[in-house]
Amino acid sequence: MFGFLNINKPSSITSSKVVYILRKVLNIKQIGHCGTLDPLASGVLPIAIGKATRLIEYLPNDKQYVATFELGKKSDTYDIEGDVQEVENFDFSQIDEKIISSVLNRFVGEILQEVPAFSAVKVKGQKLYNLARKGVVIEKLPQKTIYIDDIKLLNYNEKQKTGQFIVTCKKGVYVRSIINDLGNILKCGAIMTDLKRTISNGFNIENSISNFENFETLKNSIINPLEILPYDALNLNECEARKIKFGQTIEKYGLKCNNKILMLNYNEKLQAMGKLVDGKIELEKVFIWKKYLNFYLLY
Repeated sequence: MFGFLNINKPSSITSSKVVYILRKVLNIKQIGHCGTLDPLASGVLPIAIGKATRLIEYLPNDKQYVATFELGKKSDTYDIEGDVQEVENFDFSQIDEKIISSVLNRFVGEILQEVPAFSAVKVKGQKLYNLARKGVVIEKLPQKTIYIDDIKLLNYNEKQKTGQFIVTCKKGVYVRSIINDLGNILKCGAIMTDLKRTISNGFNIENSISNFENFETLKNSIINPLEILPYDALNLNECEARKIKFGQTIEKYGLKCNNKILMLNYNEKLQAMGKLVDGKIELEKVFIWKKYLNFYLLY
């Protein structure tokens, strides 16, 4: 098997658990996910099957989430699963949709984000969540540069102090940190109560599958890399396909775009990923297909 699966991960299970289930059902070891979803989070979890794991780096970098938050509370994990504390004696009469939207707009663009104390980021070789569980306090948490394309408030219930926003961003963004920062700026505290990823790496929630424990469903849902990778496909002739098999450079002086990544296709099968440099295609990843009886097998 070779391709991608668009899995709709339910909340309460880890991304690693999904991979474990898929390995068992498909009887394939070489399976990997494209970006972890926390157990609390649900939604799109792209999965690479077989040698498609070598193509993860070529997938788009887009992410989109719908996050639910509650004001007036704080948590050490920034979400409902941590040690949640009520914020007392705060006047919420000044907080409305307009105020919340104006604060959220501050996060659009390239910003520095402080990672949560409960995260997989390493400090001195140890993951932060392991240190946090041991009671080790990190005085200054690491910061990293992130990029948020857009963020919009969807709704806010003033009586319940709950709301939702949708955020489009690049990889590496901690949505619960956005919510924690929102609460700090408003000075009332805020925690994340739910998170759903609706877009990830070119896959969207509308085309995802929730039944990932049935072999036939999974087999029929595998997506050809040629259908999802955001690059132009170059159809090869038999001679060019043979050259790729032996790792030889292909000359394409008629193509003008320099340093362009291409999908090299023969018989509707991805043979290689290559880069066009000065009229020649330099191979980056090669996939060898061999015909056995009436089938093509990937080696």
